Amino acid sequence: MLGGFFGPSGEEEEVARERYFGMRGSVAEQPALLQRMRSAARMEPTQTVMEEMCPQLTFRQRLFGFALCFCVGVTLSVTSLFSFSQLLLGHPTPFAIKYTFGNALSLVSMCFLVGPRRQLRNMTSSTRWIAALIYVVAMGLTFVSCLVFKAKGGALLVLICIVVQFCAMTWYALSYIPFGRRLLKSCLRSAVDV
Repeated sequence: MLGGFFGPSGEEEEVARERYFGMRGSVAEQPALLQRMRSAARMEPTQTVMEEMCPQLTFRQRLFGFALCFCVGVTLSVTSLFSFSQLLLGHPTPFAIKYTFGNALSLVSMCFLVGPRRQLRNMTSSTRWIAALIYVVAMGLTFVSCLVFKAKGGALLVLICIVVQFCAMTWYALSYIPFGRRLLKSCLRSAVDV
C-alpha cells in the first residue's frame, strides 16, 4: 500500500515498463541493443541465410563487415572524383575503375546483413529489377569500355556508361525510400516547368 505512495509498486512498474518499452522483466532479461535494433529493422537473419554466407559470423561481426565494405566503397567512389580531370583529358581508366568498384562494393555490402539470396531477391523484385539490371549492366559496361576501348572515343563511352550507372543507382536507391521515386519525379517536373 505504501509502495504506491512512495513510487510505483513492483507490479505497476512492470506494467509501466511493458507499456513503454514493450517488455517485462528485469534489465538483465531485456534484449540487448543489437537484438532490438535487428528486430526493429526487420533484419533477423534466418538460419538458412546464416548457413549460406559466413556461418561463423555473429550479427555484430556482420554489421562491422557491412560498415567496412560500405565505407570503403563510398570512399573509393568519392576519391574517384580526384581522377575526373583525367577522364575529361581522355584517360578514363583511373576514374572508371575507382568509381565502379566503389559502387560494386557498396552494393555487395548489403550481403553481410541480409545474405546474398535475399539481396538478389530484393534486387529482382517487381519495383526494382529494371533499375538493378541497368545498374549492374552499366557497371560491367564501364569496366569493359575503359579496359577494352582505350582510344579517344573510349573516354566518351566510359562517361556515358558512368552517367547511366549514376542514374540507375539513384533510381534503385530511391526504390527503398517510401515515395522516393515519386518525390524525384515531382521535383524534376517542377524544375523543368520553371
